[in-house]
Amino acid sequence: MWCRGRRRGRRRCRSECRAFDPAFLLDGLNALTTESVDFHFTTSTKPAVLRGHGSDDHALRYLLMPIRIS
Repeated sequence: MWCRGRRRGRRRCRSECRAFDPAFLLDGLNALTTESVDFHFTTSTKPAVLRGHGSDDHALRYLLMPIRIS
């Protein structure tokens, strides 16, 4: 997430923030059949992977793309 600072232009936020389209997030959560879900992140600009908690390597994985917040 980009934050407006007092300095010229924009500056990078200190903490990494992620935003996702709620419709796509709900689609992914509804597709998983487990009671809880693991979110796997790398950076705020890369996609996240949703997996059912405790599922095996052959289980469904849902790729979720982040969106920009302006």
